[in-house]
Amino acid sequence: MTDYHDRMDRIRNRTGLPPAPKTHTCSTCGYVWLHGQHGGHRCSEYMAKTIDHLKVEVGRLEERDKRHLAYTASLRAQRHDLLMAVGKKYPGETRHETAKRYIVEAETSSN
Repeated sequence: MTDYHDRMDRIRNRTGLPPAPKTHTCSTCGYVWLHGQHGGHRCSEYMAKTIDHLKVEVGRLEERDKRHLAYTASLRAQRHDLLMAVGKKYPGETRHETAKRYIVEAETSSN
């Protein structure tokens, strides 16, 4: 079978056609097989394996997202607590800017 494909590649080269692809891919499930081999397969079996793999991946990502959301909520609460500690903000400044000013002043005066 390889001799046949080699001959066909030589003919393609002489006629200016591109070489045959090295692999082929099923347009339904993505199954890949080498050129010259039988591409017979059952899409449902391949897709079932893919679905199982993706379910595991989705579960992993959902768990990561839960941790990320909890961390983000914690940061928001800490920021809110810090900003609410500002009793009197400077005129024309936000609580954030005043809190930053207090921190910078305290840091520079201690040095």
